[in-house]
Amino acid sequence: MLTLLLYSPSEHVCLHWQRALADANYKLITTSSLQDALSNLRTIHESIYLLHERDLADPLSMIPELIKQQPQTKVVVLEDEYDTKRAYTYFQAGVVGVCNAFMAAKQIPLLIAVVSQGQVWCGKPFMEAMVKSLAQQPNRKNANSELLHKLSPREQEVALQVVEGLNNKEISNKMGVSERTIKAHLSNIFKKLEVKDRLQLALCLRQ
Repeated sequence: MLTLLLYSPSEHVCLHWQRALADANYKLITTSSLQDALSNLRTIHESIYLLHERDLADPLSMIPELIKQQPQTKVVVLEDEYDTKRAYTYFQAGVVGVCNAFMAAKQIPLLIAVVSQGQVWCGKPFMEAMVKSLAQQPNRKNANSELLHKLSPREQEVALQVVEGLNNKEISNKMGVSERTIKAHLSNIFKKLEVKDRLQLALCLRQ
């Protein structure tokens, strides 16, 4: 059985997640002690660590070290307030999800299912904002040519525009094709490059 370890200094957050996962087939451990959470991680072989960033002194330093020490653990960061740049930094560090600590209860089991299958959780608006933020970085033109060579010329054109931060509608308008065609191209691109979504696509093409 998959183990979920939730660290949060807030009793209300812990209760919210406990209620949301009451009927799910997971073992949920909650704690308000960061030390207890880290100790539990060392004894659990397969787990998802739900880490509430509130009150953490330096989460951007702590999380990469945690992932390095516990590579088998999938880390999801719970935020009190949305921040695209901070979330992007978390994903760079290796987390597999970023969400609001009080996200809709009905979405919480879906988040766990998505993350446990090796996918990334961030939501469509969040993802588009992060891809746009990524596109604003100084080296946005330096796409990975080795990966691009795996794609057809048309697919390359779509992939590069994703890296530039354009959404499907903007790409379809620019290329003069339907959004359905763009979605079909993206499906092929994801399969060829073995990525799950446009965020992973943008990240791998900028490596």
